[in-house]
Amino acid sequence: MVHEIANLLAAIRMSGHFLASNLPAAERAALARDIERLTCQSGALLGQLRPLLDETTDHRANVSAASLLAGLAAALEGAIAPERLRVAKGRTLPEVRVDADAIHQVLIALVTAATGDSAATAAVRVTARRDGGRVILSVIDEAKKLELAHESGSSLRGRELSFVLADAVLRTMGGRVKLGNRRRGNQIELWLPVARTSIAATSRPVKRRRAGRDAPRRP
Repeated sequence: MVHEIANLLAAIRMSGHFLASNLPAAERAALARDIERLTCQSGALLGQLRPLLDETTDHRANVSAASLLAGLAAALEGAIAPERLRVAKGRTLPEVRVDADAIHQVLIALVTAATGDSAATAAVRVTARRDGGRVILSVIDEAKKLELAHESGSSLRGRELSFVLADAVLRTMGGRVKLGNRRRGNQIELWLPVARTSIAATSRPVKRRRAGRDAPRRP
């Protein structure tokens, strides 16, 4: 984990070196975005350590899926070109019971890593749907297939490490991370538990009102 962040910081420094040289404006702008993306990615990886190290405090709260998605889009606004990232709104989805900051860091780490591994013109999509008692946020890309045959051990690097770290973080709050089936690219699914209040609201039976004395009689 520490080596992974050190490599990202080294890449940031190298990008800054080239940015200071005499490059065309378009290349300078692209490098500036790369620096911003790598900075977001390294910060997100560090941010995920907090829920793993602090197991005595419960930071879970009810939060809307829409706010998680909006926060992701806002955080990456300057780091990823608009045409390369499409984030669902999720306005009709229920609240989830999670550590909102931890999920925010997980999403940033997964999206920035997917963008870095994808072709320069390829877009990364973040979709959202409900499946029973959980909300599933999916990070979908067209990059090289992830190899998760060896999901444990210090040899993990890159996106494989991000996947395993994200799964460990989500399991602290009753969720999990799953790799969906796709013929091309990857679909990393974050399974988040729906808040109990949202479950109760959607499962409560609808009571039919009985006709009172003043109700109009049938002819």
